[in-house]
Amino acid sequence: MSIDLHNPPQEILQELKILKDALDHEIPPKKLDRNVLICTWNIRVFGNLTMEWEAGAHQSPKRDGHSLLCIVEILRRFDIIAVQEIRGNIKALRETMKLLGPDWSFLMTIFA
Repeated sequence: MSIDLHNPPQEILQELKILKDALDHEIPPKKLDRNVLICTWNIRVFGNLTMEWEAGAHQSPKRDGHSLLCIVEILRRFDIIAVQEIRGNIKALRETMKLLGPDWSFLMTIFA
């Protein structure tokens, strides 16, 4: 099954609204030429993605469309983001970049 990440179901839209309101309260707004908001986040095992809204109990990976939309909503609040634990399969990262839009880019580094 494939989902359209740009058109989530109503219940997920409602949860995203709650998340947005909480983020508005907790994270200062971006102010052009006034501040730079920097985030570091270890998004545990950020690699593959289950292309369903809610991953089932026995599905792998557990990261699904719902959780990806929540991650994107948090990330878009910042100007510079360092994400740790990106895996070799970068499907979740690719979908994140699509949702963030063309004004976003990324740089990956590898360490041993």
